[in-house]
Amino acid sequence: MVETDQMLPGTLLAMHLIKTYWPNIEITWPVGTHLAPTAEILQAAKLALLGDHDRRVEVMFRGTLATLPIKEKARILRERLLPTRHTVGTIYPVNPNSWRAYGYYPHYYWRLWTKQIPRYFNISSEIRGQELKRLEQLRGWLKSVK
Repeated sequence: MVETDQMLPGTLLAMHLIKTYWPNIEITWPVGTHLAPTAEILQAAKLALLGDHDRRVEVMFRGTLATLPIKEKARILRERLLPTRHTVGTIYPVNPNSWRAYGYYPHYYWRLWTKQIPRYFNISSEIRGQELKRLEQLRGWLKSVK
């Protein structure tokens, strides 16, 4: 099942999650893997997979934005406020070279102003801290598995 060392941590985590939810399933564990995730790591993985994806994206965006120079922040703001047809084409089911891409701009702006911007400002620093802590724990465990 595991073809490379890079796939091992994620595969082990997936196998442990499967074992957590379906304890009667027989799993043949790879040889030499002794590091099992803690309950805290399994909870972080569960929330990463099943939690609010949009909130996690905004948390990560906010964290990344805080570390960037002002020029980069301005570029990102411009890209969000004035998306290209290619950007619209990656979000919606439309060919970016088609004139139909312009038909999706009203929905893009509606979603931006009613969902994304309010979510960005409503994420408290406590929620952001908890989310970042969980993701860092998960990342640390994945890097520690050899």
